[in-house]
Amino acid sequence: MSTLQRERFRGIGGIDVQYAITCKRELWFYIHHMNVEREILRIGKALEKVIMEEEEIEELMFEDIAVDGIKRDKDGILVVEIKKSRKSERQAYWQLLYYLYYILIKTGKRAKGRIIYGNRESLEVILDDKKITYIERIMKAIEDVKRMPKPPPPQKKPFCKKCAYYDLCWV
Repeated sequence: MSTLQRERFRGIGGIDVQYAITCKRELWFYIHHMNVEREILRIGKALEKVIMEEEEIEELMFEDIAVDGIKRDKDGILVVEIKKSRKSERQAYWQLLYYLYYILIKTGKRAKGRIIYGNRESLEVILDDKKITYIERIMKAIEDVKRMPKPPPPQKKPFCKKCAYYDLCWV
C-alpha cells in the first residue's frame, strides 16, 4: 500500500463520517476534542455488548477505525455496526460504508456490511463504485473542516435541540 493510500485515512474515523453527514459544526467541535459524553453513549455500549454476544460477533480494531464487530462465514467478512435505533440511520449507513471502503483500500478485499438495531431488525449494506465516490467526497469535507480555524456557522436543523453541542450553537 502506498503512503498516499495510508495518509488517505489518517485520523478519520466512523464518528467523523457520522458528524460530516449530520452537521459540519458538530464535526468541528468533535475534531477539536470538544467531546460531550452523554448517558446515551453508555446505553449504546451496553446494547452493543449484548448483541455482540447474542450474534457471536468478534470485535475488530484497525489503525484508525473501530468497527463494532465482524462475523466470518463461507462468503467472507461481514462488518457489523450496532445502533440503538433507526433515528440516525443515514449517518450509520455512511459510517458503515466508510468502514467497508477502509477495509477495501487497506486489504484489497470487499466486505459486506450489516447494521443491527436494538429491536434486532437489520439493514444490509453493500459498497459500490457510486458509494465510493461519495465516501471520498465525505472524506474531503472532513479534511476541509479539520483545517478550519473556527467552527462553521450554526445551521438550524431538526435535530439541533437534542444535540449535545446545542449550547455551543444556540445559547
